[in-house]
Amino acid sequence: MVAVIALCVGGWLGWRWLKHDPREYPNFDDTVTVGFGSLENDILPRYNVALPCDTTDVHYADDESPIGSDGTLYLSFTTSARCLRMFISGFGDDFQPPEQLKGGDVRFPDGMRQQRFGWTYQGSTMYDIYAGDIDSSNSATVVVDPAADPVVVRMQVDHF
Repeated sequence: MVAVIALCVGGWLGWRWLKHDPREYPNFDDTVTVGFGSLENDILPRYNVALPCDTTDVHYADDESPIGSDGTLYLSFTTSARCLRMFISGFGDDFQPPEQLKGGDVRFPDGMRQQRFGWTYQGSTMYDIYAGDIDSSNSATVVVDPAADPVVVRMQVDHF
């Protein structure tokens, strides 16, 4: 019985390794997560997110719970200011206007400080922080440096 379980786990891990997307952040902890599938066809639709136009340098981590439907998507990409405006406006009025906070402000969202992904912020730089519900099952926080061109977007989406 133990051999069968070990074989199944080994096969699943081997399948996950072969299916690895180079845009996915390396496994960031030792917890068991489901988080697999195509970013565009499986993961983004689950969180009701679509990448905006002019998107480059995409990186993500899907921390999906193996029990229940909870999960968190960490998404980072680069886009133009025009495409960012269209992306944010697609979430509706809940995301307008952004809160503006310096990177060193104690009110800066802790969930957006992901050292494991290299998500760091300059203490004196002012960032636009958008937060709200995408729909009845997903809420998001989006942080951007509005002075940057192109714009680096960092996003955390919680599915509940």
